[in-house]
Amino acid sequence: MKKEEIIELLKDLKNREANLKLKEIEKKKKEIELNKIKEEYNINITPVYMHGGKGNKISSKVENTVINKCTDIEILEKELKEIEENIEILKLELEEINVRLTSLTYIEKEILIDRFVNEMSYDDIGNITYYRIKQQTREYKAIKRIIDNALSKLQKIS
Repeated sequence: MKKEEIIELLKDLKNREANLKLKEIEKKKKEIELNKIKEEYNINITPVYMHGGKGNKISSKVENTVINKCTDIEILEKELKEIEENIEILKLELEEINVRLTSLTYIEKEILIDRFVNEMSYDDIGNITYYRIKQQTREYKAIKRIIDNALSKLQKIS
């Protein structure tokens, strides 16, 4: 993987995490909606076509209602399946990023996250992040070197 691709993955980390949470919320809403329709119309009933006299026929209004509810359920189930697939893809993408980050030391990981996810400057990282971890500060060049080394490590992972 190229250095630029790794940087884009890191920059997009927050968006992917937010998208995952939103998709999970959307999934719950669809499940509630689907259950509500199933309970409301007792979906075990399907359209029935009867032959015979007038007394045996189902009105077209009832039949259309049942057909429409069956269609609504099919649409919701299809949407639910798509949402579940999207959730699975997002989870795999996040897992890939986290697996890559586990190959780094704690300080490398924190610095990369602060640089590309939290969009901190090199000076802020040297004065805040590095100080928080090591109780020392580092200048721009040292932080840049740590970031370059960490990105090189991530590049080597296939």
